[in-house]
Amino acid sequence: MALVFIPTMFQNLSNGTAQVRVEGKTLRELLTNLEEVLPGVREHLVPGWKFRDDLVVAIDGEVAIDLTDRVGENSEVHFIPPIAGG
Repeated sequence: MALVFIPTMFQNLSNGTAQVRVEGKTLRELLTNLEEVLPGVREHLVPGWKFRDDLVVAIDGEVAIDLTDRVGENSEVHFIPPIAGG
């Protein structure tokens, strides 16, 4: 199962869970299964099945292009919010 990292800004939807293991061969399958584990979180991460402008999705360190991107059995999936500062 892939390891999904939940951004801090959405951990209120996951009862403080920062990481969860989820099955899925594509990003869409993984997100569908993530919704079963953490109801409501998928719509915040990928509303309407579209990538948010303010969140980058990375699979094994590579930026995801769309929801058909492949996810490996031991992949790490990160939802990366913007970083502010100066």
